[in-house]
Amino acid sequence: NSSTVVDIIVFADSFSYTLPEGQFKWQVRAQNSFRNSAYFFRTITIDTTDPVVSVPVFPANADTIIMNDTLTWSRNSSAAADSLFIDSHSLYNAPVFISTYTANTFYILQSGTPWQTYFWRLRSADAAGNWSSYSLTRKFKFL
Repeated sequence: NSSTVVDIIVFADSFSYTLPEGQFKWQVRAQNSFRNSAYFFRTITIDTTDPVVSVPVFPANADTIIMNDTLTWSRNSSAAADSLFIDSHSLYNAPVFISTYTANTFYILQSGTPWQTYFWRLRSADAAGNWSSYSLTRKFKFL
């Protein structure tokens, strides 16, 4: 909001200060007894808030699907990407598929064991690298 958060003269080559979330302009200049240099600045964004996890849409829980069906979900605007986890066990001990999607919100299923139950869930990340909790787990079977 164009107000100064801290203005301090530092006699060392580093300075620590904890900022709240938001966007800030950080600037520094050199000075001695005779004059000051021009300010050099950078804009920084502090973001420590986890994004809202995306919501699984299709297939609905316990649906039966066929090969080449599409897993779909709805991404919240606070997320920049989603990681998709698929496993044949609900504890996700050894996921058979993990991938991260930034532009698309679907995955075309191209392989799987017929009549095998699979579990899937999502985890969302924002542009700052904060991760959400996991979504609800859904399960499906291949026909």
